[in-house]
Amino acid sequence: MKPGLTLKSLLVGTLVVVGSATAADAPKITVTNVDKIVGPDFLGDKPVKFAPAAQISNVGILAGQVKKIRLHTHDLEDHVVYVVRGQATARLGDERREVGPGDLISIPKRVPHSFEQKGAEAFVILVNATPGWDPLNDTKYLE
Repeated sequence: MKPGLTLKSLLVGTLVVVGSATAADAPKITVTNVDKIVGPDFLGDKPVKFAPAAQISNVGILAGQVKKIRLHTHDLEDHVVYVVRGQATARLGDERREVGPGDLISIPKRVPHSFEQKGAEAFVILVNATPGWDPLNDTKYLE
């Protein structure tokens, strides 16, 4: 590693993904920069938006920006959320806490959760979920 290059800067700036190989094709490597996915105009006038960031077989990571996502649950998916930048108030079950850059948040399935951006800086996260994740069909809003 070059001097000054830290693990955090690698995690925040770039995702490196190695694809699964079959007999018919060779492994694929993709490099995606979070800032190229979640740029200044990514969110527009929406309160929350996600886009695929990396995918291997049935495991994927979404990059997203959140101003506010309402309290909700998932019956089938566990989440691991990594905060890239910005601050937010997270509601995780009955608990509220402030989260910020570098925080990793484990959210088991069926646990109500929400996020609301705090301050002017965009709240950008990476979300990894249980294989087979289908957020459009497995999100139940509670408020």
